[in-house]
Amino acid sequence: MKTLKKRMLCISLTAVCALALCGCMETVEPKGKPIDDESIPSEYSLINEKKLPVMRNAADGMSDMTYALTGSAESNIITYDLSENKDIDLSENHLCYYSYMPETERKPETEGFFKSCDKAELYENAPGFDTLVCNMANGIGLEYDSKVPMSENGAAASVQKAAAMDRYGITEKYSGEFLLTDMSLLTDPEASDGITDDEQNNIKKKIMICGGVYTDILIVPDRVRAFGNEKTYYNDSFERKKGMSADKDTDHSIVIIGWDNNYPKENFSAGSKLPEKDGAWLCRCYDRSIAGESGSIWISYEERSFLRAAALDFDRYSYGKSIMRYDETGSLESIKNDGNEPTKAANIFSGANGKLNAVGITTFADKQKVHIRVYKSPEPDKPDSGQLAADTEVTVSYKGYHAIMIDSDVVLSENEKFSVIAEYENDGDIDSNIGKVPFEGNGTENAAVFSKAGESYIFRDGKWLDTSKADTAKLFKKNVLNNCCIKALIGD
Repeated sequence: MKTLKKRMLCISLTAVCALALCGCMETVEPKGKPIDDESIPSEYSLINEKKLPVMRNAADGMSDMTYALTGSAESNIITYDLSENKDIDLSENHLCYYSYMPETERKPETEGFFKSCDKAELYENAPGFDTLVCNMANGIGLEYDSKVPMSENGAAASVQKAAAMDRYGITEKYSGEFLLTDMSLLTDPEASDGITDDEQNNIKKKIMICGGVYTDILIVPDRVRAFGNEKTYYNDSFERKKGMSADKDTDHSIVIIGWDNNYPKENFSAGSKLPEKDGAWLCRCYDRSIAGESGSIWISYEERSFLRAAALDFDRYSYGKSIMRYDETGSLESIKNDGNEPTKAANIFSGANGKLNAVGITTFADKQKVHIRVYKSPEPDKPDSGQLAADTEVTVSYKGYHAIMIDSDVVLSENEKFSVIAEYENDGDIDSNIGKVPFEGNGTENAAVFSKAGESYIFRDGKWLDTSKADTAKLFKKNVLNNCCIKALIGD
């Protein structure tokens, strides 16, 4: 288990809150004033609203996913007024470099995303969306660019810049200035017609509330057109198919920064036919070979290759305390119980010293109901024993990662064990995502994942089972489960 040694959590999750030790059910959404569909304007631009930093082109050999996630974070931080600097510049270099711990720095049985290749290759092959999101939720990555600059001379030069970080030690990776408190996924990648009308409205509302919405898309260069001073894109030949995912079926990461319902369809002159209707998203693309110097490109509402759209929420935190967790790479596996039995998972932690402010969970379905319980001093292998310290029921509006505020005085001492149980309501359909709980799984080619007895559990057939054991994984027809992706966010 890793803890955030250098910083103290000071979360103000104003809308991500729930009542403790009561039977109330709260609906959890990211913070920000709600907007109804009728209040969505016909056009909107974060550029005009001054809620975007200046455009920064991705350095040669650098993953644009890291730039798009950082750009979305910067827009959210400006929108929420979390920084005095309205042209905030966070370090893509830091986020990418310290998402890895290269093999040369690896210690035995240390979790993380490792590469045995030269460090310069780390930048071009980012560890992936789930791992980067996990790192930001663990407090890793979002440091100011002035401390860890990215060289536009390319990834090789950035390795030299990153070497300056090493003088602080590898723990500098835990020193991000901002903490991810929510990541809401707004689209269904298997919807045959692309982004639905409801999803369009949700994306627009999130842009107005949270800032730029991160998205992945397939861009075919010969379908990009220059129309006057603007770049436009529409690929009429892309077809969505069952089993598609943003990780394997897209090639660019961009940020949606606005829209115009009346943007003329005639401006999209690529392909065998024009879109059927007017309307387009205004996007920021960090590849100037695609979007030009401004980085802005208009993409038709009817573009079907938007396979992932994510709204990110951040908060600031300062020195001192910890984020208790066992997962360093994100959820690479999910399981659920058969039938209607709720799926319950738990982590047992120790070593905290302070107040439990929030619990971090991942959901795989919209409107997922989750029951969170916290116990102090549980018995070994019995997460639901000991003193019940918090009891919270929530309905989470969107699939994704969510920090759920615990509105009770759960004060923990350094030598005290405590458990966090997340119980997911189940719909009885083994093929649906409702009721699935997140686990590390077996990792990937470059992701090292480990677990130890006594850390994570799943409840099945009336008893708690240790998920570090192979026999537990076999009950769910999995090779490996490893740790459950539940976090405990500790502050004063």
